[in-house]
Amino acid sequence: MKKTNRKIIEEIIRVDHAGERGALKIYEGQLLALETIKNNQNLKKIITKMKLHEKVHYDFFEKEIKKRKINPTKLLPVWDLLGVGLGFSSVLLGKK
Repeated sequence: MKKTNRKIIEEIIRVDHAGERGALKIYEGQLLALETIKNNQNLKKIITKMKLHEKVHYDFFEKEIKKRKINPTKLLPVWDLLGVGLGFSSVLLGKK
């Protein structure tokens, strides 16, 4: 069955929304580790700046999801958990 242009656009927006959300959660996990286990204020500033930049992208897709009445992926809660875990563990592993 051939997909309509609308369905294709919905899929693209849904995937981009999930990707931006995942990136935000990774940064949140990194910041959590930097606030609780590792103390690196310089790295914390850099990651905070990167997170703010990513939030602009996420907000765009969040608005598109709502405006177009697109259902976000049902896996967002899992995505959130995995993203925070990945970010947290990446700080524990260090720069190398």
